[in-house]
Amino acid sequence: MEKYRLIKDCFTAYSFVFIIVFAFFISQQVAYSKPGHGEPPEHAQRFKVKEPFEIRNGKVIYLEHCAPCHGDTGKGDGKYYASGLEPRPRDFTNPGFMNQTKDEYLIEVIRKGTAAFGKSSYCPPWGATLKEDEKIKNVVAFLRTLYK
Repeated sequence: MEKYRLIKDCFTAYSFVFIIVFAFFISQQVAYSKPGHGEPPEHAQRFKVKEPFEIRNGKVIYLEHCAPCHGDTGKGDGKYYASGLEPRPRDFTNPGFMNQTKDEYLIEVIRKGTAAFGKSSYCPPWGATLKEDEKIKNVVAFLRTLYK
């Protein structure tokens, strides 16, 4: 009989703790979902993801492989542009070009290089370097953020 009373007391204690934790969690969700109650605390904000992974990953790849010529902001003014590249590297901030250009075309140009499309031989084929199509697609996703 004593064994059952002990089990009942433990069950009651665990149930009470669960209800308290659950109530706290719900109250936090309700408090931050109401309009005018501000943002979550600062320690919670630093874990917010501001950009999807594809864009963040594309930016890292772009900065490593493309930015030397196209520039950090994609304006075609990278550090090698100063050495007089002709033709000038593509300006990815130009909405006229970017709105008319399909992702598939950008993917192929990155994969095969610009010489394969009758353009400058300065931009090499990155397909062998990046190897995974997903990496190239991530670069294109990042490029799409530069002109908006």
